Amino acid sequence: MNLTGVFLCAQAETQQFLRQAPVEGKIINIASMSATICNCNASYNGSKAGVVQMTRMLAAEWGRFNINVNCISPSYVLTPMHASTPVVVRQRIRELTPLGHVQRPEDLYGAAIFLASAASNYVTGHDLMVDGGHTLNAWLTPLSRSEPPRVSPEEEIVQLKHDLQTLGLPYDADGINPTVHPEIADAFKAAFGL
Repeated sequence: MNLTGVFLCAQAETQQFLRQAPVEGKIINIASMSATICNCNASYNGSKAGVVQMTRMLAAEWGRFNINVNCISPSYVLTPMHASTPVVVRQRIRELTPLGHVQRPEDLYGAAIFLASAASNYVTGHDLMVDGGHTLNAWLTPLSRSEPPRVSPEEEIVQLKHDLQTLGLPYDADGINPTVHPEIADAFKAAFGL
C-alpha cells in the first residue's frame, strides 16, 4: 500500500494532466522521515524510502511534461493512528525534537501549499522533510530548550481529541484510545520497556 498505492495515484494524476491543456501538474507524495532514519521496521522504512526514490525517478521522467513530482516526509504525526501512543513516548518525542512538540496534521499544511503552488515551479524530485528537526539525530541526550515550544502538550492533546471525536472514537484524558492501531503502542511499549 505504501509504495504501490502512491505509484498508482501518481500514474492516475499524470494521465489526467496529459488530457488537459496546457499539460502540466504538481504531484505531492507522502513519504516519511522513516525513509531516512531507522525507527520503525524494515517493511515500513523500506516502502517509505521507495516513495522517496520513486518520487525522484518520476520527477526525472515526467519533467518533460511540466509535471513536478515531490514528496513530503513528516515525523510522528499525532493523528488518530497514533491515539494509542503512550504519554511517556509522546514526551520522549518532544524531548528529541528541536522544535519541542509532537507534529500535528496542520504542521504539514505550509509544505503542501508550497509544493502545490507556483512558488515551487522549479522544484522537482525533492523530499521535503517536515519533522521539527527530529532527524537531526539528537538520540543520546534530550535537547534543552530556552523558550517554550510553539505547541504545548495540552494543545497537542486538544487537537488529537478533536480528531478522534470527529471520527466518533472514544479517548481518555490524555487523548489515548488503546484500540486504534495497538501494534504502534505495542512497539513503543516494547522499545520503552513499558
